[in-house]
Amino acid sequence: MNISDHVSALRSALLGSVSLGDEQTRNLAEAIVATSEPAIRQVTLSHYDQLASDLSAQLPDAQVVVQLVDGEPKLVAIPKSTPAGSSDLPEDDGADNPVRTTVRLPMYLRDDVERAAKKSGKSINTWIVDAIRTALHRPSTGTTPPQTSFSSGGLSGWYS
Repeated sequence: MNISDHVSALRSALLGSVSLGDEQTRNLAEAIVATSEPAIRQVTLSHYDQLASDLSAQLPDAQVVVQLVDGEPKLVAIPKSTPAGSSDLPEDDGADNPVRTTVRLPMYLRDDVERAAKKSGKSINTWIVDAIRTALHRPSTGTTPPQTSFSSGGLSGWYS
């Protein structure tokens, strides 16, 4: 499914709804729509992620994940009983439950990460996890961080 088509349709619908307004109203609407596109894309991706989670809960033998292909989401079903070593998750990372995190990278950086992962024979996910571990001076397997808790507003977690 192509998010760009949906964003374009939404843009047209919103601008069409103010087409009878004066020039200042139309200009304001165009500015609002133009600056809202990243938020619309993020909300749409969140909906895809929720859809994947809901589908996974209904499928006994597969997990549905969202993959971005050329910036567009694609739902992919992955068998839950994959052979050892074929998962895109790093080997024993010491965590009970990996979490999905969306990171927006500049195109040049994404291309560099993709090349580095391919050169090292790793998936992009594994390469990024290894790079983060290295940056945080964490061993690669079997250890968890000390559990020092903090809470600030809506954020909670641990730090070391």
